[in-house]
Amino acid sequence: METHFSPAREDVERYLRLRAATDRLGVAIMRQVPKNAHLEIAEALGLLEDGVVVLESREISKIMADCCLHDWYYADGKTVVQHYAETHPARPGTDEHYVLNALLHAQYRVLKVQTLVPGAGAHCEDLMNDEGLFVMDIGMSRNPEAGFVLATRTIPLGEYWMTGGTALPITKPEVIRNAQHQFRERARPDALLLPADFSLAIVRACLDAGAADQVLFQLPKPGGREPRHITRRNWQRL
Repeated sequence: METHFSPAREDVERYLRLRAATDRLGVAIMRQVPKNAHLEIAEALGLLEDGVVVLESREISKIMADCCLHDWYYADGKTVVQHYAETHPARPGTDEHYVLNALLHAQYRVLKVQTLVPGAGAHCEDLMNDEGLFVMDIGMSRNPEAGFVLATRTIPLGEYWMTGGTALPITKPEVIRNAQHQFRERARPDALLLPADFSLAIVRACLDAGAADQVLFQLPKPGGREPRHITRRNWQRL
């Protein structure tokens, strides 16, 4: 399943600008995350030991931060991103305003990469929703070949999407089965299931399978270059 979108140079330049704005905004929103949100997300992801959040790598730290923003809910049923948008509205017409609205519509997906577009991203299939989409991610486009599967947050930017947080490679089918099992375990008749429940189950299953050990994260360099998430087995010096 492949989309008809074909990225032009202008699309890539716009994406890099919006990626930089998203990174700046993410730092600001993280300052608003309550302490108990860190603890509850860490527990859901299996990162809480004796009441202490254990983050063994930068990759896991970014994964947890992403889940805190999108998968933890206040008592009123709103996420941290939703609360931030209401209390810190960005000026209309700015990149920050655009990406804040985009973050409100972010979706966690399991993607199979169908076709790589070097220097831009990849045509992907959302395996959970049977949907095709183009994901703009230059690091992803530098993989040697398509066909790999990953779990990641996706943020809509019009005709295409970009990744958010840290993409986790899925190399074994049992990872999804384990996520489904965890989801069913929480699906008690008296439980209120939230949209984040399944995404947290997927992230937990990926972490349990050691997916974070297969990801290399590089900080963006000055000038708006994007952070890169590359599986270690495919890593090369860039």
